[in-house]
Amino acid sequence: MDSATIALIFTGVSLAIVLGKDLFGGGSKLASRFGALEKDTNDKYNALRFEFIEKNANAASNSKVGFEAITANIHALQLGFSDFRAQMAENYMRRDSFYKATDELKRDFNEKHTDMKTDVHRGFEEMKEQMNNLAQSIEAGRKSKQV
Repeated sequence: MDSATIALIFTGVSLAIVLGKDLFGGGSKLASRFGALEKDTNDKYNALRFEFIEKNANAASNSKVGFEAITANIHALQLGFSDFRAQMAENYMRRDSFYKATDELKRDFNEKHTDMKTDVHRGFEEMKEQMNNLAQSIEAGRKSKQV
């Protein structure tokens, strides 16, 4: 036998071994990969599902606490209005006293409204200043990291 024939036989045997391995041995490897992929996918799905359920329960709990607080505040307001109504019924005013008290009340409300507007505008200005300082700080930090 010459060397070309031996090389051809050796190549054919090697090809048969590789094909046999890929055809018969590769199937179990592929199945195991699909099994691992399915397990990994199920694990991630379960983790996401439990995280969603936990966050949903937390949100429901928070909203329940908020609704209970609102209900308690409404009840307190109702009691306050009932007391106010009873006091108003006891303290009947004459018409001229009523107009005088109404004018004083309007003046007080206007003063408080002006004070509140001033406070709100000042608060917004302070917040804008803080946000600008924060933006400058972030930008300075970003520039220092780039250098």
